Amino acid sequence: MHNTPPATAKRMCTSWRKHYLARRRYESVLLFEQEASQYDAPHPVLWDYHVILLLSLAGREYVVDLDTRLDKVIEKNAYLEHTFSSKTPPAYRASISVTPAHIFLNTFASDRRHMKSASGVFSSPPPPWSCIKGTDASSPHNLDDWIDGAIDGSEVIQPVYV
Repeated sequence: MHNTPPATAKRMCTSWRKHYLARRRYESVLLFEQEASQYDAPHPVLWDYHVILLLSLAGREYVVDLDTRLDKVIEKNAYLEHTFSSKTPPAYRASISVTPAHIFLNTFASDRRHMKSASGVFSSPPPPWSCIKGTDASSPHNLDDWIDGAIDGSEVIQPVYV
């Protein structure tokens, strides 16, 4: 296993400004234009959470979403327009935790327990790099705290459903 994420991910981390976590208000959030969709356009998926990055480059803001059918790096407004729909039932609308990149990198931790069944078997192959644990993370797994929005330094916002 590799100890670090791929070099391309490391290069992105030097430019990104914020981390966005589309988190559930109830059980799932409905996002569109997702590669994991088994349906025709607009390619909906129900996620229990979804992580994206916000890059600021040359005075413009871009979203990085490795799971979208859209461009992986896309202008923020175009991403929001295609990913969040006004037709989304209120129970499946996301709240978004916006966190400065340095807080996310230093405090996020995941030992991948959320990827395992009750019997301890991975539901999908895990990434090839080691589990993530920021230098200031207080436990080996705090993903649920992130999903619940209980992280100091995060701001919870509601996306504009267009």
